[in-house]
Amino acid sequence: MRNSLFAILVSCLFLWPALAQDPGYGSALTEPVPSGGWQKNGELPCSFGAAKVRMRTQMERKGFTLKHEIDLGNRGERCLQLWQRDQDNKQWLVMLWRKNVDLTGYSIGEIQEKKK
Repeated sequence: MRNSLFAILVSCLFLWPALAQDPGYGSALTEPVPSGGWQKNGELPCSFGAAKVRMRTQMERKGFTLKHEIDLGNRGERCLQLWQRDQDNKQWLVMLWRKNVDLTGYSIGEIQEKKK
């Protein structure tokens, strides 16, 4: 019992920095948006399911709520998510896709209304 508890504590110490680390898309929410296209692209060193959880946590921490999620493909390895923050009426489109078992790609962009 003591050995298993010790093993759990040691594994948590080594895993905590990886779990607590900002995956890189948090800064995309504060950078200026270029004209057209995705604002930020990258990869997360985790499974597709874990990447969805991390994205949800990060977006909710920034004050966004998930409005829509569309699964793409027949195996559920890609999705589009629409996030909205009511306080400033911002909308962000997030795309996640599975690259391999331990690697997930992502793209983030702000949806801007076209001025007439």
